[in-house]
Amino acid sequence: MISNSIREADAKLNSISSRFSFNLDPINEDHEREKFLSCLEYNPIFQYNKENNYDGLIEELQALAISNDTDIGHILGEKKEEYFNQLMLLNSIAKPKFAENSINCFGIPRKGLIKFALELVKKNQEGLDQKELDREEIIPSLNYSLKQFGLDWTIVERQMAIKATVNHSKKKLYINKELRITRDIIARLIAHEIGTHILRAENGRKQELSIFFDGFPNYSMTEEGLARESHERFYGF
Repeated sequence: MISNSIREADAKLNSISSRFSFNLDPINEDHEREKFLSCLEYNPIFQYNKENNYDGLIEELQALAISNDTDIGHILGEKKEEYFNQLMLLNSIAKPKFAENSINCFGIPRKGLIKFALELVKKNQEGLDQKELDREEIIPSLNYSLKQFGLDWTIVERQMAIKATVNHSKKKLYINKELRITRDIIARLIAHEIGTHILRAENGRKQELSIFFDGFPNYSMTEEGLARESHERFYGF
C-alpha cells in the first residue's frame, strides 16, 4: 500500500517537472557549427533564447522531504536529485559553473564509449536508403504510426540540435525541421520515438504514481538502449 506521504511527494515532483523544460538547444548552432568545421581549433560560443531563473523551483525541491525507508521512497529521492541537477544546469547557462553542473547531470563519457559511438556512426551510414523524402510525406507517415497505436499526439517541426524529442506532458513529438529525412530515418523515428519513448510514457500515464509517467531516475540511459534495440530488432539497423 502506498502511503499518503509518498503520494504527496510524487505529486509534488510531477508538479515541479511540469514547470520547466530541460532544453539546452542553442539558437546559433548552425552558425557555430560552420565556424567550427572551418577551423577545428575554434571553440563554439553558443547563445540561448533567454536566461531563466529557477531559484524558486530549486527552493521547492530542497524543501521537499522524502522518506527513503521504502523502495519507492528511495526512487523518488533520486528523482528529486535528478531534477535538482537539471535545474542547477539550466540556471548556470552562460555562467562559469555550467561545465561543472553539466558533469553532475551527464557525467563524463569513457574513452571506450566514445570510440564505440564513433564506430556506430560509421556503421549506420553504410547500406542505408539515402533517398530523401518530400517534407509533405513526413508528418502523415508519423501520424499514421501514432494512429496505429491509438495515440493522440501532435507532431511539431522546429529548429533544434537533435533529430527528434518528445514532450510527454504536452503529448508532442518534435522533429528537427532541418533534418534530411530518408525512409531509414522515418523507420528509426517510428521505432525509437513512438515505439519506445511515447509508448513508455503512455503506459506510465496509466499507473498509480506519476513517477511511472515522468520516468524513473536516470531512466533515459535504459530507455535509449531499449529504443536502439527496438529499431535494430524490427528494422535491422
